Amino acid sequence: MEKSAKNNTYSVALRIFHWLNAATIFFILLTVFTRKEWLEKFKIRDLILDFAQRNDLIISSEQAYQLAKLVRNEIWNFHYTLGIFLAILFIYRLVLIFTKDGKRVFKEGFSVFKSSKANKSGIKIIYIIFYIALFFSILSGLLMHFDDFFGISAQTKKAMEALHVGIVTIIIYFVPLHIIGVVMAELGNEKGIVSKMISGDKENKTS
Repeated sequence: MEKSAKNNTYSVALRIFHWLNAATIFFILLTVFTRKEWLEKFKIRDLILDFAQRNDLIISSEQAYQLAKLVRNEIWNFHYTLGIFLAILFIYRLVLIFTKDGKRVFKEGFSVFKSSKANKSGIKIIYIIFYIALFFSILSGLLMHFDDFFGISAQTKKAMEALHVGIVTIIIYFVPLHIIGVVMAELGNEKGIVSKMISGDKENKTS
């Protein structure tokens, strides 16, 4: 008589979500880094002023500053688009909770509050914090982007921006922790975890 071993498979739907979510978060963080480092407005302003001076062009510091902001806005528009797509992915993940495999993964994640075992509790808590942070980063981002529609004041928007930046910082720290955790799992007793998330894994059967 055959019986199933522990079900550790990942459905196609979950795998699609995982990699789209990872790619979207990566590019969102890339836009943040690009805007704050490579396209920092005062750096761009100084480059414009330097170019104007070397080519005998007349442009004021304020005009160069406004041009710098226009350049930055292009990357920030991409940030907004990615944020909206991330919100759609988050809703998609919530829908997956109602599928068999999605429900299993969800229950395994929150079983940390019922289990006395401490071996994976820390990892599960980190992932729970990540999803909570992800939810509030998406919510605050959408509210700021559609501030006129929701009637949000400039003062409230400024406070939400500070909250949004703080939450994104949590996500930034999560990314290397996640990568380190996966590498440790692969080198430890959970070999094949990456391949399972790429191609899935058939449920093992034992006689």
